[in-house]
Amino acid sequence: ITDPTKAGFKHLTVEVESLVDTEFATCIIAGGDGTVMWAVEEMFKAGIPMNRVGLGTVPFGTGNDFSNVTGWGTSGPPSGFLKEGRGFAGLIAYVQRWLRAEIRPYDIWEVSVRT
Repeated sequence: ITDPTKAGFKHLTVEVESLVDTEFATCIIAGGDGTVMWAVEEMFKAGIPMNRVGLGTVPFGTGNDFSNVTGWGTSGPPSGFLKEGRGFAGLIAYVQRWLRAEIRPYDIWEVSVRT
């Protein structure tokens, strides 16, 4: 979030542009619903076609509704999940799960209420 150059989104743009029609890029977002929505908004701003990007989440927020409805649960991984001393075995297991996951459609919408 603090990268003013948006290098990650630029990289994602290049990756999506290089895909063949049947492929998807995977974007992993660590945070809560606000972080997920921020990342989606930045992808829209960058012109990244969202139908070509599968989102995986690490639920580090409070409610984690997006993460929950997309099958990633409401609580983040336990402390020490990276398993740095074992070659980051915990992180590798998470990445493998994200890469094997079924990509499912999702909607992003907004409700405005006027009084």
